[in-house]
Amino acid sequence: MPGTDRVVRDGQVAVLVSPGHGAGWSTWNEGSRDQMLFDPQIISIMLADEPRDQRLSKARTLAELKYPGAYLGGLDTIEVAFVPEGTRFILDEYDGNESIRLERELPWIQV
Repeated sequence: MPGTDRVVRDGQVAVLVSPGHGAGWSTWNEGSRDQMLFDPQIISIMLADEPRDQRLSKARTLAELKYPGAYLGGLDTIEVAFVPEGTRFILDEYDGNESIRLERELPWIQV
């Protein structure tokens, strides 16, 4: 998305998703979705080499400051996924469980 800061490693773009049921990280925050999806500061925290509970605590503190009023329930299961740079994808969400679907994986119907 133009204007969105992204973390790129070895041609892969970091994306924040919450694969657990309950609440979606970015899908439940439509107004801030794009920023939350690629947030470089939260990605950096989640990729740090320290216990998960410490990373989640730091990420929550930062998210509360950056996204006032956002629903942060999806933060509890947040993970960093990597998508090949330039790849189109969508986030599927069901009952808070977010998953990445790449364009080439979608069952398109052509008429």
